[in-house]
Amino acid sequence: MQRDDAPLIFHPDPVEPDPVEDDKSPAAVLPWKILVVDDEPEIHTVSRLVLENLNFRNRPLTLLGARSAQDAEVCLGQHPDIAVILLDVVMETKDAGLCLVRAIREDMRNQAVRIILRTGQPGQAPERRVVADYDINDYKAKSELTADRLYTSVVAALRAYEDIRTIESFRENAFAILGDQMALMHDLLAISSDALAVIDPHQVLSACSTAFANLLGTTPDTLMGETLQTWLPTLGTAMAEAESGTGEAESEGFIVHLRYTHEGRPLGAIVKLTGAHSHERHCMA
Repeated sequence: MQRDDAPLIFHPDPVEPDPVEDDKSPAAVLPWKILVVDDEPEIHTVSRLVLENLNFRNRPLTLLGARSAQDAEVCLGQHPDIAVILLDVVMETKDAGLCLVRAIREDMRNQAVRIILRTGQPGQAPERRVVADYDINDYKAKSELTADRLYTSVVAALRAYEDIRTIESFRENAFAILGDQMALMHDLLAISSDALAVIDPHQVLSACSTAFANLLGTTPDTLMGETLQTWLPTLGTAMAEAESGTGEAESEGFIVHLRYTHEGRPLGAIVKLTGAHSHERHCMA
């Protein structure tokens, strides 16, 4: 019986394994997808033997296989939710694996998938150079890779992938909520009789009421995307005064109220016109 800490010994397999394993997990539990990319059949066999019973966060694994970088690109296109890639360096070309890393990160713009580089020829792809020049997450020489080390590397990669996907999901939800809030703000300003406008931290106008635009002698569409300080020259001074004080300041014919996120990051400000303004656009000196 082979010890878990002994190097993996690859023996030729008389029957070439099917590189794709069917998902036998319950329909309600989505498996983690692991892609093995290697031109040696025995690597697929051993990887399957070591990983087939791995269960992380109560989710099983599905092993996918590719014998070349080109096949791996096709597989990634079909399975954009692949969590981890066990990637050989030398396949159809001496740097096929490294070229695939570039394609994944730059062409496919897939920053989430964790890439574990496995090479049987470390001298051809020196670890320090590869780690510095390519966006990989781990580097293993096949001669040093034991069953325990492979298992540990995959679990660590799955944990990192899960964290990345959680952050991405939070960011997407945050943008959706912000978008809903902005849409609501646009609707409220559209029916408001007050001269109100919303600006970002760079004083660019993102929404305003018709009354606000009328006081400036223009239309909401004209103001959209404009830097409001062009129309209100003392806006920058008023925002600085608000930031150093109570968050609100009054200037020549307007009041500015600063807005922040729950974490204290600046969102911009709400500007309310309180007096008449020239119908001609101010020109900055």
